[in-house]
Amino acid sequence: MSKIASTVAIHNEILRRRPDLLELLYRPYPRSRLGEEKDGGEMIYLLPIFGLREGRFTSHYSRTYIEAAQKLDHVPRLTDQQMEAIDLLAEVAETLCHRMRFQRGDMQFLNNHVVYQARDAFADDAPAGRFRRLLRLWLAMPNSRAAGRSRRSLGQCGRRCRARGYRGGERLTWRKRLKRGEPARTVFSLGEKMRLHLYYGVLAIVVACVGSACPRAAQADSGDADVCEHGTDSDLVIAACTPIIESGGTRELSLELALDDRCSALNDKGEFDLALADCEAALRLNPDFARSYNNRGNAYAGKNKYDLAIRDYDSAIRRDPGFAFAYFNRGLANEAQGNYLQAIKDYSGAINANPRDADNYVARCYSYAVIGEVWRAVPDCDKSLELNPSDASMVLDSRGYAYLRAGDLDRAIADYNAALRLNPSITYSLFGRGVAYSRKGHQAEAAHDIDTARVLDPNIDRKMAALHIAAPAGI
Repeated sequence: MSKIASTVAIHNEILRRRPDLLELLYRPYPRSRLGEEKDGGEMIYLLPIFGLREGRFTSHYSRTYIEAAQKLDHVPRLTDQQMEAIDLLAEVAETLCHRMRFQRGDMQFLNNHVVYQARDAFADDAPAGRFRRLLRLWLAMPNSRAAGRSRRSLGQCGRRCRARGYRGGERLTWRKRLKRGEPARTVFSLGEKMRLHLYYGVLAIVVACVGSACPRAAQADSGDADVCEHGTDSDLVIAACTPIIESGGTRELSLELALDDRCSALNDKGEFDLALADCEAALRLNPDFARSYNNRGNAYAGKNKYDLAIRDYDSAIRRDPGFAFAYFNRGLANEAQGNYLQAIKDYSGAINANPRDADNYVARCYSYAVIGEVWRAVPDCDKSLELNPSDASMVLDSRGYAYLRAGDLDRAIADYNAALRLNPSITYSLFGRGVAYSRKGHQAEAAHDIDTARVLDPNIDRKMAALHIAAPAGI
């Protein structure tokens, strides 16, 4: 007997019954690779059970992988609340599932992003010569969702993707794509938009067309301008901007704005070459468009061409001296090149332009800590927490790092503890806490934290060395 259940329905029922446990399901759970790792590769990876990617709900449960990881000595134990959360999920899934009995020749198509599948136990009838033969095929549709760089990337975020992703134009104050705050949990529906996503995830039907039977380029709709300029889903923004661009602009939205909006959305998706083409087209139409210089700089930064990115941020700031995002992004680019003093000046410029943005302060806090000016770092982290207490884990990690640099081990450990309670997968916090424990003489705790950080990120020693933090001898 096959059992299938809507992850959307499961999510909403848990939200209704236990919203406190729902929050835990959005946080990473260690999973075992069950021996499929490459030689010397990581035995586990981190992945939340529920998540959002570019505005689309997705879920990955597979309790077998979670329980296998818990059998490894170096993997942190799940808390009682984490276990209660997955137990509740299993209970709700069993209650809401639809059962169907397979007959010979049946085919079942499922979208694994939003549907769980299980089956009852079975036994072959060898004396009668009856054996189950069930084939499973994974379909990768050309118009399906964009995949992450790795499964692990959904659950673990390094210092470069903290609450400080490169930011688009000033109209994107509400669309900071990589902010790390916990999203407000909402009831999802299987409305028209969700049905569209299900179709894309399951099956594509290709129809050949010849001559006049082929559809013409889409014409701009009256609602496209609002989605193009104010949408939050990158795919929908691109879909809305494209007919406006193909029409040469509309009364509601000019061609240069549509090109810039699509450039920003393409940056969000990591399609930097296409983004560059759109921003360059926008700048040919308006060479003084500060927003497009900023977005083109983001595309160059995405390609690790930081000198070109900084040149564009300079151009944006010359044209708009109050452009907070351009200062912030230039700070990130300078930081990527190891120029922390200049990054601090840029973050200060962002703070002067927008003193209410918590990200500006945590960015400067981190850079101050790297250069050893802890007395300046800590007040900036404190200010960031004051402005946005709901987005705390990475700020606590940065402040813990600042205290560690200052030799204030008790405060460092306290902040790392708080950060890891909110997000157990912050390898920098695990490693930093391990170093702090070691300096206090607690070698067993130190070894456990540092070894766990190395399992989660084999490159953590190199990354921490760049931040002037090394593991103690013998660990």
